[in-house]
Amino acid sequence: MADRASVTGVADVADQVRPPVASTGPLGWVRANLLDTWYNALLTLGVLVALYYLVRGFGGWVLLTAEWAVLTQNLQVLLVGQYPDEEIWRAGAVMLALPFVLGLGWSVWPGFCRRLAISLAVAAPLVAALPVEFASLAAGFRVYLLLNTVLVGAGWLLGRSTVFGSARSVLATWLVLFLGGLVFLRGFAASEALPFVGTKQWGGLMVTLLLSQAGIVISFPLGILFALGRRSSMAFVRVACVAYIEVLRGTPILALLFVTQVLLPLLLPDWMDMDRLTRGLVALILNNSAYMAENVRGGLQSVPSGQLEAARALGMRVHHITARIVLPQALRNVLPAIVGQFIILFKDTAVISLLGLLDFLGTANAILSGRQQWFNAEIEMFLFVAAVYWVFTYAMTSVSRAIERSMSKGVG
Repeated sequence: MADRASVTGVADVADQVRPPVASTGPLGWVRANLLDTWYNALLTLGVLVALYYLVRGFGGWVLLTAEWAVLTQNLQVLLVGQYPDEEIWRAGAVMLALPFVLGLGWSVWPGFCRRLAISLAVAAPLVAALPVEFASLAAGFRVYLLLNTVLVGAGWLLGRSTVFGSARSVLATWLVLFLGGLVFLRGFAASEALPFVGTKQWGGLMVTLLLSQAGIVISFPLGILFALGRRSSMAFVRVACVAYIEVLRGTPILALLFVTQVLLPLLLPDWMDMDRLTRGLVALILNNSAYMAENVRGGLQSVPSGQLEAARALGMRVHHITARIVLPQALRNVLPAIVGQFIILFKDTAVISLLGLLDFLGTANAILSGRQQWFNAEIEMFLFVAAVYWVFTYAMTSVSRAIERSMSKGVG
C-alpha cells in the first residue's frame, strides 16, 4: 500500500513539473541558437534591423515605384513569342497539357507530383484575381488561368481510374500529348484549320519548355546507353563511347551550336530539311547526353560487384542483371547529379538566342531593346524572368527529393 502511494506521489510530482518554457518550442530554439551569447544577440539584432530596412525599401519599390507594365503589356510575347494572334489558341491549348499531366501524376505518384499539382491549382486562380490588366492578352486570359485548376482536378480524377491509374499510362499520355502538341503548334501547309506556323515565330516560355522537355527525354536514355557502352567488353563499342563522351564534354555548347547550324545541313540529304530550332535542340542533346553519361557511369561504379556475381550465379542474363539490379541502384545513387544536369539543360536553352531564336530570356531581352519606353524597366523584367526560372528549377529539385525519399524506403 505504501509502495502504491509513493508511486502515485512521484507521478503527481512528475505531472506538475514541466520543462522550462524557454528551453522548448520556438522560443527555446531562438534562445539556444540566436541569443545564447551577447555577441550572437548583437549579431541577431543587426541582421533584423538590416532585414527591416531591406524589406521596407524593396516592398515600397515593388508596390509604388516599379514599372510592372512591361510585364502586363508584353505577357503574350513572353509566353509564346511572335506566334500569330489568330492562332494563339493553339499555343494555349498545348500549354494546358501541363496541368492535366500533373493531375495524372498526382494520382499515380502522390509523393512526386502532389505538391506541384496543388501549387499550380492554387496559384492559377490567385494570379487570375490580381487587380491588373493584361493588355497584351485577350479578356479570356483569366478564364484560361482558371482552366489550369480545373484540368489539375480532371487529371487527378482520371488518374484514379483503372485505365490511367498506372505509371506507364501516365508516361504514355504525356508522350502522346507532347508529340501531338508539336504537330499542333506547327500545323500543315495545306490546312485551313491548322495553318503552318514556322518555328521562326515560336518563342518565349513555350520554346524554353519544349526544348527542355525534348532535351531531357532524349538525352537521358542516350546518356544511359553511352555509360553502359563505356563499360562494355567490346573494344569497338567502348572506344566509340569514350570518344563521344570525351569530345562532346570538352566542346563548349556554343561551339556545338554553330557546328550544328553550319555542318549539319551539309551532312543531311537534300530531302531532309531541319529548321534552326531542331538543329539547336540537336546541339543541346549532344552536349547534355555526354554529361549525363558520366553521371550514370559514376552510379554504375557504385554498385557492389558482389551483387553482379550473385546474379550471375543464379543464372540471370546480362540484360536482366543490368535492367533489374544495376541500373535501379546506379540511378538512385546519382539522382541528385542527374537532376542537376536537367536543371542545367533547362537553363542552357537560353543559348539558342544566338541562332536568332528567342527563348524566354531572349524574348525578354528583345522586348527591352525593341521599344524605348521599356529601357528603364530592366530590373522588373529580369526579376520576373529570374522568378520563373527559379520556380521551374525548384520544382525539379522538389521532385528529385521526393523520388530519393521514395527510393530509400526499400533500402535496409
